[in-house]
Amino acid sequence: MITITLDTNLINAKKRDHILNQIEQLKNDGKIKIFKTDVMDTEMQDGGYKRGLDKSTQLSEDIGTGVWNHSRWDHTKFGNDNDKLLLNQLLEYLFGKKERAEYIKQEIRDAMHLKTHLNYKRDYFMTRDNDFLSKRVLLKEKFNVNIITPEEILKIIQ
Repeated sequence: MITITLDTNLINAKKRDHILNQIEQLKNDGKIKIFKTDVMDTEMQDGGYKRGLDKSTQLSEDIGTGVWNHSRWDHTKFGNDNDKLLLNQLLEYLFGKKERAEYIKQEIRDAMHLKTHLNYKRDYFMTRDNDFLSKRVLLKEKFNVNIITPEEILKIIQ
C-alpha cells in the first residue's frame, strides 16, 4: 500500500479542493495511507487554525525528533547527533547554508516535516510548497525522497 506524508498546506479542512477530496476518498477506501508529522499540529496551533487542527486529528501521526521552540514535548522523541546532522543537511539543501539562528521558523519546520518523513520511510511526501517542489530532484538524489503534488499522486494511483 502506498504511504504518503501530508504537508500542512494540504489539510483541506473546508473540503474545497476536489483533488484533495479524491485523495481523501482513496484513503477512506483503504487504497492509500496518509500520515501527518507532529509538526502539522504545531503549525495549526501556532496559526490559530482550529478547523485545520480538527481535521488533522483524523490522521495518524508520525512523531519526529524534538527541536527546541518548535516541538510539542508531548509529541516528540529525543534525538542524537545523526538526527541533528540530517536536520541541518535538509535545512541547507532546502534554504541554503546559513547559521542555524538565521533560519526562520517556517524553514525549520519544513525541514522537520521532511526529516520525520524520511525517518518513517514513507513512499511520498505530498505538498504544493514550492520550497520542496523546486528542489525535489536534488532532494531525491541526496536523500532518496519522493516529493510529489496531489495531482501527480492521483495519476500514479489511478
